Amino acid sequence: MKLFVKMCICVIFLFLSNINYYAQGTYDLAYKFEKGKPLVYKLNVIANLKFTIMGQDNSMGSDVTLRHQIEAMDILPDKFTLSLVDDSISAKMNMPEGGGYTEEKGDTSKMRMQIRCDKYGKILDTLNLSSTNLFPDFVLNRNNIQQIEFARKAVRIGEEWSTSSTDSIPFVDGNNIGYKYKVHYKIAGIESYKGIECLKIISYGEISFDGTINADSESALMVGKGIQKGTAYFDYVNGVLLSTNIEITGNIDVNSITDTEQSVTMSIEVKDTSVLQK
Repeated sequence: MKLFVKMCICVIFLFLSNINYYAQGTYDLAYKFEKGKPLVYKLNVIANLKFTIMGQDNSMGSDVTLRHQIEAMDILPDKFTLSLVDDSISAKMNMPEGGGYTEEKGDTSKMRMQIRCDKYGKILDTLNLSSTNLFPDFVLNRNNIQQIEFARKAVRIGEEWSTSSTDSIPFVDGNNIGYKYKVHYKIAGIESYKGIECLKIISYGEISFDGTINADSESALMVGKGIQKGTAYFDYVNGVLLSTNIEITGNIDVNSITDTEQSVTMSIEVKDTSVLQK
């Protein structure tokens, strides 16, 4: 049973490893970070997980809010080295059978990491600089960290582009799982967001994963898939993402290898929002 509880918690994060037609012009979409000008976002992730174990219905929920700062450490013509700091973390978790907790990390516990990315938002590599491990390891190694990966060509309003990845990523207790995603993006139009002329970008995508998990003298086969849809506002003049709003729904089947009568069917709903504060 310990294995299933661990997997339930990690599945929430796993689904996060991954958001009026007019005008005739095209847009070269790219990020434009500046040294000495950090971007500070407020992030909120609400997740609800329902699952059935041996015929009994259970549920879990989490609500995490944090301050997310991005600062350029090194700038090349088409690449950036960025410092990412997450702090002021507030986490609420509702566990099965009425259990749960609320944890306020404040500014004393910070998640720090460094990433290199190109100007289109593709993550080239990551480095964890934090001694605090609040989240599973794969959260620090995912290919897309709170940003859109743009097309490598000029795009028109209404034109679509996509990004995809197939990888083996670390999961729980030293296990790896196969992970695939493909996300499609499209510029829906030009809109004013908080007084700034922005491109409204809509997205939809598919996520799938599978693997055998071994932990606590138990083994289980996990298979899952999900879909996501999202909306983002991008200040294309200054190259800054102002907000993202992503909704993810998915289903996961976990079947025990050590106990053939034990299986878990899970459904998950996640809402992930990010808003630039300054």
